[in-house]
Amino acid sequence: MKSNLFVAVLVFTVSCGVIGARHASAAPTECSSSKLARACYFDPRPAKDDFHLPMPGGARMVFRKVWVEGREFWGNPSRIIRIGDVRGEFETDKNSVFEGIQEISVPGSFYDPKADDWYYLLGKYEVTIGQYIALMGRGNDKKGAEILCVRSGAEGIRKKLEAVVGALDCGDAGRRSVTGKTLSKKRAEHRKIRFFARPVASLAWHHVHEFLHEYNKWCFQDSACSSAMPRLPASLAPHSRERDTLPGFFRLPTEIEWEYAARGVGDHSKLGSDFSASLPFERKRMKEFAWVLPHARGAKPTRIGRFNDTNGFYDLFGNVQEFTAGLFAAELTQGKIGGLSARGGHYLLSGNKLRSSLRTEVPIYKSKSGRIEEMRSPTTGLRLAIGSLVITESDLMDDIRREYVSYEGKVRGLTAAGKSLDDPLVGGKKAIETVSERLRGLSEKVTGRAEIIALLDDIHRQLETKIQENIQLLTEDAVDDLAMGARHWIRFIAKKEILDKWSSDTPTVRRRKLMKKLESQMREHRELADQYFGNYVKKLERLAGYVDEDVEGSIEHLRGDKRERRGYLSFIELFQGHYREARGGAVKSDKWIREAKDMAVGLKTTKSARVGY
Repeated sequence: MKSNLFVAVLVFTVSCGVIGARHASAAPTECSSSKLARACYFDPRPAKDDFHLPMPGGARMVFRKVWVEGREFWGNPSRIIRIGDVRGEFETDKNSVFEGIQEISVPGSFYDPKADDWYYLLGKYEVTIGQYIALMGRGNDKKGAEILCVRSGAEGIRKKLEAVVGALDCGDAGRRSVTGKTLSKKRAEHRKIRFFARPVASLAWHHVHEFLHEYNKWCFQDSACSSAMPRLPASLAPHSRERDTLPGFFRLPTEIEWEYAARGVGDHSKLGSDFSASLPFERKRMKEFAWVLPHARGAKPTRIGRFNDTNGFYDLFGNVQEFTAGLFAAELTQGKIGGLSARGGHYLLSGNKLRSSLRTEVPIYKSKSGRIEEMRSPTTGLRLAIGSLVITESDLMDDIRREYVSYEGKVRGLTAAGKSLDDPLVGGKKAIETVSERLRGLSEKVTGRAEIIALLDDIHRQLETKIQENIQLLTEDAVDDLAMGARHWIRFIAKKEILDKWSSDTPTVRRRKLMKKLESQMREHRELADQYFGNYVKKLERLAGYVDEDVEGSIEHLRGDKRERRGYLSFIELFQGHYREARGGAVKSDKWIREAKDMAVGLKTTKSARVGY
């Protein structure tokens, strides 16, 4: 068995070079005639800093570290990133409503005392057909292929599997086996490995978890795999060693982990890059990085590692979209819960819709011929991650408890979990001020008076810091809402002008269809503009209740950050004027929105429609 696999690998290493030569966009690969690789279906692009774990039959699963800054367990400000459609480039895509901007703290799974940073491990490639067969068949290709045939339930994959491994028992023995024409041994092995190098797809949700369970079970029983699996250290102390704690385990990545890696934030070599960009590569170079339409010919997945890497990972974008852990939530971390969540787009998706923030809901079940059955999506596959437990039985748990005090006082208010605390904080601050004043009015002989006052002063300072942080975030969010509302108003006006011009002529049938589409887009942009402007007014009213010098300070801070974005600076100026009116007690929401719309029209006239983004 091992000798056959080795021959197959060698044959395919030659063929990969031939296949790649047909496509000028394909990146150089280790699977070429000039530099032979051992396994084109599980590691066609080896790199020195890869992390390997064994699989049955001599296969491997390859991972890469995604670094998360800092030694803190709970997080620090450098871990808080903005995800979603950050620049508002995809508002016309109806699904982008589920990609609202959020500030998220990214966690790590393992701590590296030498680097003094946390990290998690993400699969370098999508899980392939060959890897699935190797694991489920425990190194027996025919057995693994029969399991895949049954699990996928797809006639197309049965034919392809039988063409490369022979007749299969797929649970329907009465059917005639389709083996195709007889090929030479060399060509048969060539075809087999080429097919094995494609990502596995068409798996029901519980079959995805079956694969994870089987790999974990096999790895824990295999001494080489189990000993190589990373573990948490005994504590967060420098140079702390791993001790006899539970090893990590295979799972799917979370949506946050997937997007963090896709944007390149966890790649130390990419520090300073523009992580707010919709893609980590130039859109005009799409075909060098992603297997999507229009260049994804044949309407099927392609072999892994064929195109350029994205932050060290292959096929994050296109080929097959990838299941993530958990269910699809309307706002990622909150809102209505639905089906399954997938990331990355697939080979049937148009490249102009591809983006790091793209979220897809995959149904768990579907209706077919009046029956409800499990969904097996041919465009959806998986990429593995390695996780660890949160609660551990070691000194690390004591470190985690102690660290929470600092985290709660300094960082938590910057996260989604802490942002809703701003108004109660103001009330708490005022209450402490009142108690402190009363204590100071008491006799100095009162027992513990000085200690209590010192404690209250410290709490007061912490509350003051939190309030200022929340004011800064609320100010930035308000200006963002103002700018986004203006952007949608600009687009509403532009489409209205086209529609008015067309309406003056007698429309053709084709023109009527276009006009109907324009009307729909106009309504959508107007509704979105109204929503953003409404949110803007609410935030203005909230800011009017804070200390004036704190808000003015946050405006100046924001102006300094955005000094190179001229369109954005215009909105900061408008916001400041509106804030001062609100601070004076005047709620002029209609006037504020009208002035915002007028500014948008002015920006459109001066061809500054990107409003600083």
